[in-house]
Amino acid sequence: MPKIDEQIVISFPKEAVFKQITSTDFMKAIDPNFGHNTTVLFENERLMRSISKVEGIGDVEIERITIPEAFAIITQRRQPLPPFIYQLSIQILFDHNEETLLKWTNEFELDPNNQHREAAIVSILRRNDAMNLKNMEKQLKDCLP
Repeated sequence: MPKIDEQIVISFPKEAVFKQITSTDFMKAIDPNFGHNTTVLFENERLMRSISKVEGIGDVEIERITIPEAFAIITQRRQPLPPFIYQLSIQILFDHNEETLLKWTNEFELDPNNQHREAAIVSILRRNDAMNLKNMEKQLKDCLP
């Protein structure tokens, strides 16, 4: 199963970063698709289920689990669309001197008909993950003191 690991250091305390990145408003700010094309089906302090309409792909049901005790967020596509049969994202925050280290892991499994495209898909996901991290960092700088 392919796995992509990315990380960034953010110049704010872990608690403040976690509070921001777990909010629905923050998700809307870093992902315009989420704000305009997503319906939240259920949300409480630990779990959010939503459906996003992705142009050219279709409806994607997403489940996000927040684990405050571990400063972790686990997001999965509940019924991934091809080429995926499994897709999961894990974000964990760690103290890093007086800053925060955000580790982002994206793991997935491709359906058998698309396994020959693994290198290309890893490249696309790596680029998307890097862009998401940059968007998160920018948004955090804009909203934290």
